[in-house]
Amino acid sequence: MFAPVWDWINNHPSATQVIVIAALVVSVGSLVGVPLLIARLPADYFVDEEAPPAAHLVTRVLKNLVGLVFVLAGIAMLVLPGQGLLSIFAGMLLVDFPGKRRLERALVARPRGRRGLDW
Repeated sequence: MFAPVWDWINNHPSATQVIVIAALVVSVGSLVGVPLLIARLPADYFVDEEAPPAAHLVTRVLKNLVGLVFVLAGIAMLVLPGQGLLSIFAGMLLVDFPGKRRLERALVARPRGRRGLDW
């Protein structure tokens, strides 16, 4: 089952190194970044009806691109070494999509989600 994967890894050592380094960078970045993002949320972030508007279009586009990179890297890390779920969560915090506020509120309303944020 894994023979094709091992063959590809053995035949592409430089690509494998790049993937492993990228996974490590995103993993460490998500371990450091998620707590910082959560700590910087305003106290009333989950209370407001609408998210505050982005200050500038460029900032909003960059935030969404970084979030997309985190989500894609997190999906890859589900099968590669790294913090896949944590990276996906960090990316979802950054990306703007319809229903995001409703999803955030539902996650925070759960006792485990609330304890995690309070920690």
